[in-house]
Amino acid sequence: MIEAYQTVLKLIDAGLKEKNISISELKITKVVARILKEQTFLPFLYKVTAEEKFKTFYFLSALYSEEIDNLTSLVKNLFDANNIDHIFLKGTVIRKYYNDPYLRMLGDVDVYINEHDLKKATKILKNNGFKFLERCSHHLSFSYKNIEFELHFHLIEVTNPFYEYFSKPFSHSQRQDHNTYSLDIEYHFVFIIVHYMKHLLDGGAGLRPLCDIYVLINKFNLDLTKIKNIFNQYKYTNFFNTILNMLDYVFSYHKYEYIKNEKTEELIEYTLKSGIHGFGKDNNKVKNKQIAQSNSKIKYLFKLWFIPVKSLFAFYPWTKSIILIPLGYLFRLFHLIFKRQDKFKELMSNKNNDNKMQELLIKTGVKYE
Repeated sequence: MIEAYQTVLKLIDAGLKEKNISISELKITKVVARILKEQTFLPFLYKVTAEEKFKTFYFLSALYSEEIDNLTSLVKNLFDANNIDHIFLKGTVIRKYYNDPYLRMLGDVDVYINEHDLKKATKILKNNGFKFLERCSHHLSFSYKNIEFELHFHLIEVTNPFYEYFSKPFSHSQRQDHNTYSLDIEYHFVFIIVHYMKHLLDGGAGLRPLCDIYVLINKFNLDLTKIKNIFNQYKYTNFFNTILNMLDYVFSYHKYEYIKNEKTEELIEYTLKSGIHGFGKDNNKVKNKQIAQSNSKIKYLFKLWFIPVKSLFAFYPWTKSIILIPLGYLFRLFHLIFKRQDKFKELMSNKNNDNKMQELLIKTGVKYE
């Protein structure tokens, strides 16, 4: 593993364990700084070294955290006032379990509601300054004062192997107050892992989800045997085992028995190269996503176009009629051609196949075969 990656891992391990490291022991190069930025880990520099020159990163995170708090309060108040049950997800919740919440930066705010409340909630949000961006198969995207907000009506895509497991979130949650619920911690823990796997398949994912997993596993007395059995049930035992390998590699966490996976370091290097959601400078998100789905570009393009009917219904609810299904696929074709033109060109310019990437995803259990 290259020195820059080792430095990044050393920083996040120290930051989450509240250890200090002298700046003289760290080689903070431009490459290290870029990786930290791509991973949203810049606040770790000040936390770990206490160097004044890094203080700005930490305080910018603190200021952004206040903006996130203001947004979550606004959403909560709007939904409480209109009797819409809701659950805050992922970083919005998990950052509060960090010893220092400012180390856990967020890219957006995620909230789950019942699908039957979707039209009502959308109208309320639009009337209160939220700008609608787009709809995908499991959430609507909005923007509010330059912060992205995702309104989930499914926790994950309808085609995800774990869709059924995550189909009734309110049955796995507790009411906090008014209409605000929180997911049971083990259910949320499984969701974080599955969501991480989804992004690894979707062109790349950073190490932030692994940090969340580490924080939760240390904060709570989780029943890891029960959790492992859930992954066994859905035939993703290997990926859960890989997560345990990664926790040991990065944080020296080995309180639960696992089988050593020789591809662990390679997967960690991939996540460091990826940046959050695959947008790292050295990562080719479009190519990696295609490789994860199919060795053939043509087959991949057809998969993008002819998505399963249940996904079509989720993307375009107006197609829920037999006579409108063909029109839905035609609409999707135009969407892919005109709205995703840049990604289409990038995909076609990439060289075919990457057997090494295929092997990595399969051997680490990210891709099931």
